[in-house]
Amino acid sequence: LSLHDALPILRMGRMHPDGPKRVKIVLGGWSDYARIGSVANGEKLAKIMGKFVAHTFADGVDLDLEHLTPYQRAGDEFNGLAAFINAMRSELDDVAANWASNAAAKKAAMQKEYDGLEDWKKQNVKNYYETNFNYLDEVAANEVPHLEISWTTRFNAFVPEDNVWNYLVDGSTPPEQNYETDNEGKILWPLAGAAIDTINVMAYDAGGLEFNFSTILNNFVAYSGDPSIAAKLNIGFEPGEQAAGGVWEGMDVDKAAAQIGRASCR
Repeated sequence: LSLHDALPILRMGRMHPDGPKRVKIVLGGWSDYARIGSVANGEKLAKIMGKFVAHTFADGVDLDLEHLTPYQRAGDEFNGLAAFINAMRSELDDVAANWASNAAAKKAAMQKEYDGLEDWKKQNVKNYYETNFNYLDEVAANEVPHLEISWTTRFNAFVPEDNVWNYLVDGSTPPEQNYETDNEGKILWPLAGAAIDTINVMAYDAGGLEFNFSTILNNFVAYSGDPSIAAKLNIGFEPGEQAAGGVWEGMDVDKAAAQIGRASCR
């Protein structure tokens, strides 16, 4: 997706029939991208992502960089990601400070592009350009949204050292070996937690496991050493049929999990 084409995607998010929706740019995707490798690379990457947000007027970035531990053997993944997150916070603050001027510059560039078209082509694309001009005027006039950094991680980012399977349903049998990625959050959070606005916890895609969702959330609070983390937590789980051989906990459990409030994470 080009930056030019991203404008209408973001505009659609803000024009949702049920009210505007936050739309963020995602970096990563499961374990397929978890190779920043160094502090220097993290800082360079933040500058690139800052430009993406500035040109698309996205509401921030989501970092789906899971499974850092296996790649730590090939590079400095934890410090690289932390450097990226901290630098990204500075980049987003700069984008917010220049929000209206960026919108005006984007409109001027599109106007110049439109003015250079032949008359017959102008007629074909008139609605596209005019609606984007109106949208950019609104972007410049409206209050700047908080540009968010969200971190997507897995259910085992924080677990007690002496009971790494404490988040399983009582009576279920844990695998013979624990996950290599256990407690990745304990490494990352002290390095970059202050710059992270939201944590998206993946409580699914784990063959044969039955989760206690409230324990997963409580683990983030209890073992991060940061009580404020409770207000940053979202949890995702699969109702019904499960991917990767997962075991459905049942409709009653899902309904109860959906009612877990942030105040209960303590």
